[in-house]
Amino acid sequence: MNMDLFNPYVPGETDGFVFADKQIILNADYHIQDRIPITIAPGTGALDRGTILGVSTADGLWRPVLRTTVAAATEPVNPQVIGLATGTGAMFTVGQTVAAMSATSGTVQQLGTITAINGDNVTVATELTAALAEGDWFYVADGSQTAVGVLADVVFDSTSNKISNAYVAGKFVQSQLVGVDSIVISDLKARQIPYFINDVQDNILVV
Repeated sequence: MNMDLFNPYVPGETDGFVFADKQIILNADYHIQDRIPITIAPGTGALDRGTILGVSTADGLWRPVLRTTVAAATEPVNPQVIGLATGTGAMFTVGQTVAAMSATSGTVQQLGTITAINGDNVTVATELTAALAEGDWFYVADGSQTAVGVLADVVFDSTSNKISNAYVAGKFVQSQLVGVDSIVISDLKARQIPYFINDVQDNILVV
């Protein structure tokens, strides 16, 4: 069914984007105190419900957590080009402030801004001070790398701030969330509970 006015609670197609009416909360487990109003930054792209969100320390606006892994060992060179996991280069945009973190030691290297993106190869302004290993983390480092909530509704891209809602607690179906990784689970202090939904094994994240 096509509608002139988009209702975020009704699945369908709007502005060329299609979102499924997916269940992110277990058994409609919903408490009003677990859901808060938020302001999402412009230029984030269209966001599906269940997207993991953080808050920028610069402006206090909510943004999706953008993090991926390094595809191969990378030595310090200038200009610095870092190859990312297949298909993840599109997550990032030129001008974002980024960092890299060792997956083994936790050592963080601030890499300044992204100056160019060519597929999954990202060029950054600041040269590495130490080599990166395959599997190290690469992420937007504006404060939003720390997960604090889960987007409750579909939000379409805009050139201005957008008002929406986020869950800050609940029982979430992990496979239906966008952007979950081991760091997100730690940030949210979530417990992973194996669970079967329609005879398919999944995890429930209890936040």
